[in-house]
Amino acid sequence: MPKSKKKVAPEWSDAEIELLKMLDKKGVRYADRVKYFTGRTQDAIRNKTWEVRQMEANSWLEDQRVGFLDIETTNLKANFGVMLSWCLKLRGGKILEDCVTRKEMIDRELLDRRIAQSLVDTLRDKVDVVVTYNGTRFDIPYIRSRCLMLGIDFLPYGAKKHIDMYYQVRGKLRLHRSSLDAACEALHIKGKTPISPQVWRDAALGYPDALKAVLRHNRGDVRILEKLFEKLLPFARSTRRSI
Repeated sequence: MPKSKKKVAPEWSDAEIELLKMLDKKGVRYADRVKYFTGRTQDAIRNKTWEVRQMEANSWLEDQRVGFLDIETTNLKANFGVMLSWCLKLRGGKILEDCVTRKEMIDRELLDRRIAQSLVDTLRDKVDVVVTYNGTRFDIPYIRSRCLMLGIDFLPYGAKKHIDMYYQVRGKLRLHRSSLDAACEALHIKGKTPISPQVWRDAALGYPDALKAVLRHNRGDVRILEKLFEKLLPFARSTRRSI
């Protein structure tokens, strides 16, 4: 006898999905939702509800201008160091960037003043959401500190939304370290470029070849940050925190 074909449930219609959202918002129990759907089991309704919730969790990002930000510095403390470069990769688009010059690095009145101002202007004009890696504890406070020290108006609270991928990696993955390097290696994201200590020292002294190497490294970091963001987007709710 020929095998009977397994019955395949029809695709969910837009009207059904809207009804799911409405019932979920009202907190209707799954057992009570069955009566609203013809031919749908309680398990099917539960599974589709969870799928819709996940889609809705990050839907607010669709009409936002997202930028992936990373800075390179001479020291981890803003009152001991300065910014060497910054890169901001627009989601699905080009990289905007700036880097100090040797003349600026040997002039105590210049240093990173110009690139700090260009970064603030770019953030203000080009993006609605800033994505960083550990930017909550490093990049954003560092930039804010340098701007305040240099007399540059930094963006006020609430001006831009911020997503820190460090916390998504720490919360959604179980790795030996929660660094950008470890996350990208585990997820097979290529593009991280190492820099030797000598290059960092030379860059701090303003040598052009070293500054170019730092900027290339900076570009690589924002490229892999975007790839990591897209890879983890289905598994985490991107909250609307401020920078």
